[in-house]
Amino acid sequence: MCHLTWLMSSSTGHSLSVGSLHLTTADRAMVAELIAQGVPDTTILKKVRESIQVGLFRRVHLLSKQDIRNIRKEYKLDDSSAHQDDATSVDLWVRQQECLGKDSPVIYYKAQGTEDNGNKLSESDFMIALMTEYQQKMAKKVLIDSTHGTNRYKFYLTTLLTVDEFGAGCPVSYCLSTHTDTRSMRVFFEQIKKCLGNIKTKVFMSDD
Repeated sequence: MCHLTWLMSSSTGHSLSVGSLHLTTADRAMVAELIAQGVPDTTILKKVRESIQVGLFRRVHLLSKQDIRNIRKEYKLDDSSAHQDDATSVDLWVRQQECLGKDSPVIYYKAQGTEDNGNKLSESDFMIALMTEYQQKMAKKVLIDSTHGTNRYKFYLTTLLTVDEFGAGCPVSYCLSTHTDTRSMRVFFEQIKKCLGNIKTKVFMSDD
C-alpha cells in the first residue's frame, strides 16, 4: 500500500511531515460523529479522502485505520466498551463531547424520553445538532438539504451547507431528528443563531 509523504517547511527551515502531526480536535470529533452513526471504517476513510481540495490538504486527509481505532477508544465508542443500546451510546458520546467545552461540536441535544418544553419538543422527539468551530467560520452562503431513511430509526439527516472559495459544497452543520417540520427546524436554526448570530446572506436554497 502506498503512503503519501507531504512535507511542510517550518520557520526554522526544517521539513515537517504532515503525517507526523496530530489530528485536530474538530477533525477527531468529525470522525467520532461518523463512528457514532455506525458508518463503516472503510466508508469513513473514503469520505475523508474524497474531501481533499486543492490547497486545503490537512492531516485528517491522511486518516488511517489506526487513527479511527484511536478515536474510537478516545471517545469510548469501540465495540467492546460501547453500550449495546444505541440511545445510551449516543447519550454517552454527547456527555463525552461536553467535556471538551467550547470545542464540543454538539450545539443541541435532546434524547427521546426527555422533554424540552421551551422549544415545544415532545417526549418522543429526538434531535442532535452538530457544528464545529471551523464550520462556524465557513457559514456564508447558506443551502439546506434533508434526507431520510439513512438508518433503521428513520431519522432525518438535515445538512446546512455553504459554498467555499472553490465553488464546492461545504457542510457547516448537521442535524439528526425525528421530524423536519417547522417546529423542529426552528430549534435547529435557533441553535445555529446562538453560535453565529444573525447570518447576513444573499442566497438561501432549500431542498423544496
